[in-house]
Amino acid sequence: MNDFATWMDFCQLLNITCTDSPYTRTNNIIESARTDKRLDRFMCNGLFLSLWKQVFGHVLPKLKSDHHPILLSSINPSDTHAYSFKFLSMWLHHLDCRHIVSSAWNIPVLCNLMHILTQKLKIVKSLFKVWNKNIFENIHEKVNSATSFLINIQSLISSYGYSDFLIKKKKKKKKTASHE
Repeated sequence: MNDFATWMDFCQLLNITCTDSPYTRTNNIIESARTDKRLDRFMCNGLFLSLWKQVFGHVLPKLKSDHHPILLSSINPSDTHAYSFKFLSMWLHHLDCRHIVSSAWNIPVLCNLMHILTQKLKIVKSLFKVWNKNIFENIHEKVNSATSFLINIQSLISSYGYSDFLIKKKKKKKKTASHE
């Protein structure tokens, strides 16, 4: 560990603080053989920090691995980004998906071929947005709620140790949280 600290000093790297949990890896063993470690981390140099207003890491709930994923978050005051439309793969499993695309494609649009394609894609996008809201409600809210619950359970496990009740709750919420 001393060599690592020396290397960080030599490269003028700074450790970015992670919130939510002090550990990023566990061996998933209950009781006395359990080990929790902080193995994963973010590092940056002073120039990087000067370009961003705030930089911090989040330790996310682990779903499949023995490592918690970590997410780097930053706030840049000049960052104004319009979010793009995202096609959700879960839509393909719904029976109405094909109908929505074909109904949008059957709407007549007159112009050159590139304009027709652009307009039909805009129509599909708007139909998917309405359909998603009506059929799936807010799936992101459900996933966020399950993830939040999972974080709380993992925090309880970190503080008080494992119990059968917490393990069962954790497994149930893991399924919901990983369905995004």
